[in-house]
Amino acid sequence: MSKGVVKGKRDYKKEVDRKRYLKEQKKAEEKKKKEEKIVLDEKRVYIEKIYKTLFSSIFGVIGAFITFYSHISDFTSIFLILTLILIERYAVFSQITKNFSGKDWLYISFMTFLAWFIFLMVLLNL
Repeated sequence: MSKGVVKGKRDYKKEVDRKRYLKEQKKAEEKKKKEEKIVLDEKRVYIEKIYKTLFSSIFGVIGAFITFYSHISDFTSIFLILTLILIERYAVFSQITKNFSGKDWLYISFMTFLAWFIFLMVLLNL
């Protein structure tokens, strides 16, 4: 009879160890999924930043070509750049990202204006 009690205790201990093991495995899997999600989010944010820089520069260069070859006045060229920034924001970046903050507005506006200004100066000095 004492063997049955000992066997029952061993079974209980094995069951507790098994539950503990399964619980640890579940925690490890959740931690791994969380880490993978963080890595994917970091990659997505990095790609979005590259797109923001690339498209801002492209739209600035397009604006510089339009300004240079159409011989428009200063006020109209500034209006052109503002229009390009708005088109860039709504047509391009609404497809790329849903989170668009004020900091992103400033960054894209500055990058587009800077690319326009630099490339226009290069074209004027040719």
